[in-house]
Amino acid sequence: MSTPALRLAWTLSALTAALLVGGCAVSSMAAHPSTHPDYSRSNVTTSEYDAEAATLTLAPGWSWPKNPVPATYRGVEIRYEKGYGSQAADQYWFCSWALRALHSRPDTPVRLEAVEHLEALRNTFYYEVLHPDSKPYVERELRRAARGNLALLRIDVRANCQEAK
Repeated sequence: MSTPALRLAWTLSALTAALLVGGCAVSSMAAHPSTHPDYSRSNVTTSEYDAEAATLTLAPGWSWPKNPVPATYRGVEIRYEKGYGSQAADQYWFCSWALRALHSRPDTPVRLEAVEHLEALRNTFYYEVLHPDSKPYVERELRRAARGNLALLRIDVRANCQEAK
């Protein structure tokens, strides 16, 4: 075996061992979601949701859901990451205005008002914590909507708005 090939074999072996040992250490140190400090019960997450919802105005004809944060799924308690309630409220608000824009005729006051409200997404917790790789897409979606092109908005709604299904 040549010297570079030998170095590569040793490097790969060492890397594999480090990943195996490191992976075990990480998984054994991770807290269970029921005791993890970054996870909350549904009542705490619902309070987050309600606080965020109080800062938002839904599109006409929409109302906030009665039970936006379920406590259990098939009898098992659900725990939520901190911020989930705020993001969920922002997403519901966004869907209300996005669907209003999509269901209105172009260049009407209804469409213009809906798109104007969508611009406010940039002021939400949802946008604040959006992954940096996703922000350019959302920015492109909002800019195109402002110019009357709702194609990206339509894709977003299909993928993320349960109310549209």
